[in-house]
Amino acid sequence: MKTLTKYKIDPNNLPKIITIFGEEEFLINQAISDIIKSFQSSKDITFGLEKYDCSDFSLEDITNFANTSSFLYEKKVIVLKNFENCLPKQTKKTPEQSMFYKYLQNPSPFTILIIQVEHNSLNGLTKSKNKGKIPYPLDILTQKYFWLEFPKIYPSEFAKFVKEKASQMKLSISVQAIELLVARSGDSLRSLWNELEKLSIYANGINKIEITDVLEVSGNSKEFSVFDLQNQVGRKDLKSAIITLNNLLENDRQEMLIISILQKFFLQLFKLTEMDVNENKFVLAGKLGINAYFLDDYFNYIRLYKSQSICNALNELMIADEQIKSSNADNLSIMVKLITKIITN
Repeated sequence: MKTLTKYKIDPNNLPKIITIFGEEEFLINQAISDIIKSFQSSKDITFGLEKYDCSDFSLEDITNFANTSSFLYEKKVIVLKNFENCLPKQTKKTPEQSMFYKYLQNPSPFTILIIQVEHNSLNGLTKSKNKGKIPYPLDILTQKYFWLEFPKIYPSEFAKFVKEKASQMKLSISVQAIELLVARSGDSLRSLWNELEKLSIYANGINKIEITDVLEVSGNSKEFSVFDLQNQVGRKDLKSAIITLNNLLENDRQEMLIISILQKFFLQLFKLTEMDVNENKFVLAGKLGINAYFLDDYFNYIRLYKSQSICNALNELMIADEQIKSSNADNLSIMVKLITKIITN
């Protein structure tokens, strides 16, 4: 089967199995996340989601999972991580005798398998450089069903990577700016991607990203504090907030402090929306637990953040807190998305 080139899923032509492999783990995880989001955003079909680490299960177990329909959803998506750990060992049985082989011949119409696998036999398949024998069941998965490879991207290819991704983001960026981005990222593709994401947010309304823009977004000044970030969020100054956030997290990992300060800030705003604003300002400030000198700023903030926006912000902060504590995702990316959602919603 041909490689899957787009993450957008056609509800009228759903893939039954997608195998994802390669040497760039960061891009593999990102692709799986994007594909899952594509299913979950469908307005035509409801999808349930199950995740399994194949280190703990056999192919027979996986077959049973796939054949079991959901009572709550029309279809279900099963993500199988580390599929290489349940590949069959040398046995006297032929593949045709196995339950999983039979499943591959006739997959459940109610299940979509997303298989993440790391296996040397698959490396180079996209560019037809793979000349080795692909073992069962990887041979069937790549011959009969959709697959997606993420080959190793070396630092010498980073500039090309930036150009391609910037184009997909509809971001115009100068050669000098690309060179600086690559130089700052070192050997880390994840770092390079994070810088691109920040630039795409920063670039709102800018025709072309120049080297000065990269310097501003990626600056490492220590003059910023969490309370500067709080004030910029309060003013809905997205550009300044992203720059300050980047500086804060570059110098010291302060994610939980930032979340804690912002939670307190939005709780104070919510409290202020329910107060009599004509009351003595020193009394109001005392109830909020702030200096009366800053009260006028808070009045300006609640003009920008109505009650529903404040509730949304508190919900986003709770989600970010859980993601940082429980996932392996990049914390900087989580925080950038958090600030963006708070300010733009």
